Amino acid sequence: MRVRLNLSYDGTDFLGWQIQPTGRTIQGEVETALTQLHGGIETRTYASGRTDAGVHAVMQVIHYDAPVEREDAVIVKAMNSLLPDDVHVWRARTVADDFHARFDARGRTYAYRLLRTPDLYLRRYGWAIDTRFDPAKLDEASALFLGEHDFRAYATSPEADESTVCDVRRIEWREDAFGWVMIIEADRFIRRLVRTLTGAIVALASGTAEPEPLNAALNEAEGRVPPPAPPQGLALLRVVYDDDDRLDQPPASLWNGYLAQP
Repeated sequence: MRVRLNLSYDGTDFLGWQIQPTGRTIQGEVETALTQLHGGIETRTYASGRTDAGVHAVMQVIHYDAPVEREDAVIVKAMNSLLPDDVHVWRARTVADDFHARFDARGRTYAYRLLRTPDLYLRRYGWAIDTRFDPAKLDEASALFLGEHDFRAYATSPEADESTVCDVRRIEWREDAFGWVMIIEADRFIRRLVRTLTGAIVALASGTAEPEPLNAALNEAEGRVPPPAPPQGLALLRVVYDDDDRLDQPPASLWNGYLAQP
């Protein structure tokens, strides 16, 4: 029986999604809980994508093959009793045996929060930038990266044979009481792409970078780009599948709770 889980997590105290030789990871915590749920039978998980250290998720999607059948509601309740407080499962359901959390995803949406000022309570969930920028220029700067491009120059240590072509379908900035939130949607993302694009957009809006060299780096897949934004402002907001229903809407959060649903 293949099971799909929708879950959220606070990535602050994790080394990222993927299990590492040492250190705490979300995958490690989830698989440990699943092993306990299944009476000690090790259970492997597959995620829609890997979030980096310090990056959060409002909606991460994973699948696993359950060695023991459980009702959906029982899985949710049991997992949340076994998981630490910074990981939460909010939906479980049985899916087709050929469902794959990564390869069946039709699109992914991330959100990045910029803080207007340093904030004691939001410092783990946003970037209080120390450079002045013009908010009116955020949308104009973002337009440079829309569409299908080779983002190799904007990726972190891509493999030589790895595809770095992504179709960025939407970049939208919204203002709220705390600052600004960028919503970015694409068919796929490569490592640290959202953070690097955020850093580049803020650099353009602040006048510390010019569009010509960034556009050249985009088209020629080489060249220097501004450093990536820090991880704490970033959250995986939504992963979309053909069989989604209204219960797969991501829950309210600091990245979308004060905004219209993306």
